Amino acid sequence: MATKKKDKEISIIIVPNARGKVKILKIKNSYVYFLISILVVSLISLSYFFVDYTNLKNSLYILSSKNLYTLSEVKDKQIEALDKKVTEQSAKIDAYIDYISYLSSLEVDIRKMAMIPGVPVNINELIEEKRKDYSYTIESLAAKVQENETKFKALDSQAKNVETNLIVLREATKEYNNIIEHTPNIWPVVGPIMSDYGWRNHPIYRNLEFHKGMDIDAVEGTPIRVTASGVVTKVGWNGGYGLMVEVFHREGVSTVYAHLSKILVSVGQEVEKGEIIGNIGMTGVATDPHVHYEVRINGSPIDPSTYLPGLENRWNL
Repeated sequence: MATKKKDKEISIIIVPNARGKVKILKIKNSYVYFLISILVVSLISLSYFFVDYTNLKNSLYILSSKNLYTLSEVKDKQIEALDKKVTEQSAKIDAYIDYISYLSSLEVDIRKMAMIPGVPVNINELIEEKRKDYSYTIESLAAKVQENETKFKALDSQAKNVETNLIVLREATKEYNNIIEHTPNIWPVVGPIMSDYGWRNHPIYRNLEFHKGMDIDAVEGTPIRVTASGVVTKVGWNGGYGLMVEVFHREGVSTVYAHLSKILVSVGQEVEKGEIIGNIGMTGVATDPHVHYEVRINGSPIDPSTYLPGLENRWNL
């Protein structure tokens, strides 16, 4: 049977400074080894703790830095998109202002925002400061976008009103010009008036009669011009009128040219104001070469001088 090995001991002598007994502390070797092992394990664990703490701190710093970078990148894209939209809107505003510049003048001045970052104390304060800075910039640009949208609506409405007014004015001008073009307001020939519209003694029959037109003297063969644009409705011989041309203009208004020596148009032909339709003659009942000129409304003769310029202007043809 084997004998149990005796555990050796370590003696620790404790000597007091003052008078006293010397004490001897005996500790077995196994206890010493156990205490040393615990100390070593504690030191190793503590070193791992510090390494992990350092790594964790570095990881947190890197993570915070990445978050700051990602936040900056996202916000930069938002600002870039808003700034681009503001730029596009400014171009549209300028186009609107050019279009209606004669009615109104608008000042367009897109101001760029100045970003002044704060002084960071640590990574968290830097992130918070940047967040506020970006938020302020985005809100300002978003406000500018909204402001421009309001301007667009006002300018678009104003432009549409101007466009409508111009269209109405154009159509009214076209209608006015069409009325003028089809109104008999020029003289058919240049010459003195032999006989006015109204009651007179007939130059041949010597009886009182109502003269339905105006006789304008001119040399035989002188070109006769139609006094308004229209369509030729009658040509040829018509009793005392001799060779005659009738032209319809608009809304029941027509003109008659009588005693012609020659007719240069035909029925159904469209003629323009001032166009030559025949020549002065003395066909029919006439004593001298002249043109008998009538203006009729719905077939009834009226005084041609109602449409013609003053007598002092009839020589300016």
